[in-house]
Amino acid sequence: MSIGILLSFYSKLVMPLGDSGTICHSCIIWTLIMSRLVLKSPITLWEGVGTLLAFVGLILVVKPTFIFPVLESD
Repeated sequence: MSIGILLSFYSKLVMPLGDSGTICHSCIIWTLIMSRLVLKSPITLWEGVGTLLAFVGLILVVKPTFIFPVLESD
């Protein structure tokens, strides 16, 4: 088994299932970024816009607490 599969299973144990699934399915974003950094492959305008929108969508779905603070209710 690869490390990615093991971490995927582990994330489903320790995170909410929706967050874990969203992050696991965002691998195309990281593939595009790594292909640019490692292979020096050019990124077209549409790939860049699509990646940016996908990343913003990922942030809005996962809602990390350092961006969206949890409000305490009395």
